[in-house]
Amino acid sequence: MFVNRYAALFSLSIVFVVSFSVPGFAQDGTESSSLLFDVPALLEAKRIPRIDQFEQPGTRLIAITIPVTSEIRRKDHGNISAFRFDAFWNRNPFPVSDYAPRTQTYSDIAGTIAVDKLDESKSGMEVRFNGAYPTVGTGSLQANGSRHKTLKTSYEEIPQHEILVASGTVRRGTGAFFRFHPSRAETLEGGRELLLVCRVPYSWRGGVMQVECTAIGSRKFLGFNDPIEEQRVFIVPIFLEGDEDAERSAIEFVHKEQELRSLWNDYLDQKNSSSNRFTLSRPINFPDPLNLKQGLSPKSKQAIPDDWVHALIQLNDQPLTRFRSQLPTEVEVAADRFVQTRASHLKLGR
Repeated sequence: MFVNRYAALFSLSIVFVVSFSVPGFAQDGTESSSLLFDVPALLEAKRIPRIDQFEQPGTRLIAITIPVTSEIRRKDHGNISAFRFDAFWNRNPFPVSDYAPRTQTYSDIAGTIAVDKLDESKSGMEVRFNGAYPTVGTGSLQANGSRHKTLKTSYEEIPQHEILVASGTVRRGTGAFFRFHPSRAETLEGGRELLLVCRVPYSWRGGVMQVECTAIGSRKFLGFNDPIEEQRVFIVPIFLEGDEDAERSAIEFVHKEQELRSLWNDYLDQKNSSSNRFTLSRPINFPDPLNLKQGLSPKSKQAIPDDWVHALIQLNDQPLTRFRSQLPTEVEVAADRFVQTRASHLKLGR
């Protein structure tokens, strides 16, 4: 495998440029009460030195190591059966040439199992004649033959294996998934490193990846199994090692995202509590479910969904365009700054 052959020659370790991480949020923006995930705020892509037989004109190979951390709170210990991590390009997808860890299996039994098998078979024939003959009287004739055979076979077989790690490509080969299962010797919790080797244009300097962390399991409720599938999504800017401008661009991406999230959370606090802890320069248009305002038809204006900020960060600029007129001024300005910063950083991937 490509990575195994060259991992000893070229370090693929991650360089942390900043000391903060973006906390994990569900799609609705709420933090899980029983599951925690964490991924660094930004990551560095390592150059893989040129190796002729693996090169394509105008492209280069880069290696991205993604540290992921997972924690299960006490109330769900024993309820989680697997963690799944999907890593792929949020924009400008590039093909994945290799990834790690690869699929792994395990067994509680070391080595092989000795098996002895006995196969017994019997065959026989019995013929009997009985009759009466006028000139002789009565008589009988009997013939019996049988054969007994025993076959013993000894061999060794591999014990049943369970999946410890399952991995493969997603999104037509532009990303990878990694699913981890617990065993007697392995726990689901803790830190892991995911590795993606991607082929990018030779002029590539940076991009944006999306990391989806999913917990799978079930809880007992009134004698029934209540399925668990909780997900956190992280948007991570990537920069090429040694490129100071690309590094500054990634840091600016993180700052603008955090600024936007902070202002949006303040807006939600004000909307939900109707408090005056801070004042926005543009009045907030709270939903009018009864349509009591004069001239307002039921379909003329849609309330801003609580997960609006996550849609803007994870998807595209459309959520900003759609709800711009309803956003508080501070949120609108922060959203514009984030969109501009993202567009600037994405240009590094061309």
